[in-house]
Amino acid sequence: MSDKEKRMEEKLIIEEDLKGLEKEIDAAVDRLFVEKSGEPLKNAAVIPSLSSINETVLEIEPEGIEKEVEWELSAPEPEIPLTPVAPITPVASLSVDPLEPLETQLLSLEWEITNENLVKTAKEVLELKGTFKENRDISSVLNRMKAVLNFMIQNEEGIQPHWIQMLLDSKETIKLLLRDETEKEIGIYKRLALAGMEARFSSLEEISGVTPKPISASTVKEEERAPASLIGSELTEKIAGRVESFSAKLDEMMEKLNQHLSVHEETRKSPGTLPVHDNLIKTKITVFKIGEKLLGVESHKVFKLFKVPVSLRENLNEIPTFRLQGLEVRMVDLENLFPVPESERGEERQILILKEDGTYKGLLIDRVLNRLSGSMEQGETSNGHLLGMIRWTYKDLPIRIPVLDLEKF
Repeated sequence: MSDKEKRMEEKLIIEEDLKGLEKEIDAAVDRLFVEKSGEPLKNAAVIPSLSSINETVLEIEPEGIEKEVEWELSAPEPEIPLTPVAPITPVASLSVDPLEPLETQLLSLEWEITNENLVKTAKEVLELKGTFKENRDISSVLNRMKAVLNFMIQNEEGIQPHWIQMLLDSKETIKLLLRDETEKEIGIYKRLALAGMEARFSSLEEISGVTPKPISASTVKEEERAPASLIGSELTEKIAGRVESFSAKLDEMMEKLNQHLSVHEETRKSPGTLPVHDNLIKTKITVFKIGEKLLGVESHKVFKLFKVPVSLRENLNEIPTFRLQGLEVRMVDLENLFPVPESERGEERQILILKEDGTYKGLLIDRVLNRLSGSMEQGETSNGHLLGMIRWTYKDLPIRIPVLDLEKF
């Protein structure tokens, strides 16, 4: 074989290797951009990690925006054409999260408390009761959630924020109870979480009849078999522990009451610091949380709310502009203006999309707390990024919440 033939043969081998490598890369990229339905996306984004952002069920449709909109994920850079491949047939997954519909409804309920959202959430709880009817611990938590939801439906005007938080914590408790780990430490966590929820439900004195019998059938059987020695010193220790816990809660309540009274006393002694009525503007404000900080934006500028996947939480603020479901969104890095310690950051993050003069701005937040309607105090803020302050009672304490001026971002 001549040298020329050898070189030709080596060239063919290299070309075949390159073609095989290209096919592997194309197949990997296509698998990365396959939709849940099993069909590949027509176009791939330059920033592939943004494709994992899931839109929540809740949508806010401001005036002037059409209701029927086809949403697509894309990036501002030119799109890279992909080699078409055969659609992947979806395979029924055995690890489908049964709590996903309930989580979606609770997110909608946390965003907007309406009779419709309450009824839908109660319906999801009933379906889960049928699914977990053989699990007494989970059924016990679901029974209490249903009782709270029934009371909220009957008393929609007097709903308290901590009732919603209790429903969210109940959902997290159920997720813990569903874990399959058999380690002794996990079992202890499960018992502590269940006992904690039992105690919190028992403290809901304002909801009559919300707490069923706190002891499940399995617990009764265990206590029937318990030795007589439990009635002695251990029972005394349990009673003493409960009395100590009640005393600590009472002290905490008294401290909050004293703080509340001191704020009112200061306001009464210095009437000159009260805002002038002419400087007050009646407006609707959406309040959200970043770490331990509470901030607000004008509700009529809120467009949509998205849940952020774990893979994007750290780097999303580093992307100045991206396309999300057909919208070009510019991220506003609030942490530069309002630094949040790492220890205060929540595990779940959300993107709040705001519409300002035809442009869309995104805020990376922990979660939305409430929507208020009240008088906004102006002329009292030294920060040029604020419109003013609005008063609200949060966790039984009166506070003033800064309202962001979106035109300054």
